[in-house]
Amino acid sequence: MGIRLYSPLTKLQVNTEMPVYVMGVNEHATPFSLANVFPPLSFKWSTTSRYVVPLYTHLPWSCDVCSLTSCCSEVASLESVYHASRIQLPVESRFSNQLHAHRQGHTTVKVVVSVVKKSSSSATQQLVNNEPISDEIHVQVIIYTLPLRIKEVKLVLPELVSPCEGLLHGRTTVW
Repeated sequence: MGIRLYSPLTKLQVNTEMPVYVMGVNEHATPFSLANVFPPLSFKWSTTSRYVVPLYTHLPWSCDVCSLTSCCSEVASLESVYHASRIQLPVESRFSNQLHAHRQGHTTVKVVVSVVKKSSSSATQQLVNNEPISDEIHVQVIIYTLPLRIKEVKLVLPELVSPCEGLLHGRTTVW
């Protein structure tokens, strides 16, 4: 059995979030099948960050989203997908999380899946030799800048449009 960490994006804008979750390496091991095995598997999540420190920023940083200084020393943080509904899950049983982007930089999200109850029989082992397996993804957090605005659009050859001009200005009646 193998796992892979799935995220829909590899670039994320500051002050946004996206789901990250554990998938199997084949189509039969869905996130829900991994989360509902018995005895349960344990999911340990971590993030590591490399960030760009702006020269004009004074320490400690604070996040516009959460107004905490602890999360903002990191590029991104992980939170339960049920956080908004205030449902508390044990950290070990979270097969899915939300990645919150706090500041510009790069972050690595890693998950380690291990068995809770080891089996001595190879026929009942959930993981090969009861060894933990892991995967990681790299996400870049960017500051989005608006594209340049075009002030005015002008036709290069306006005389080519003149046959339709009567329809646009109401000079011709179409029944």
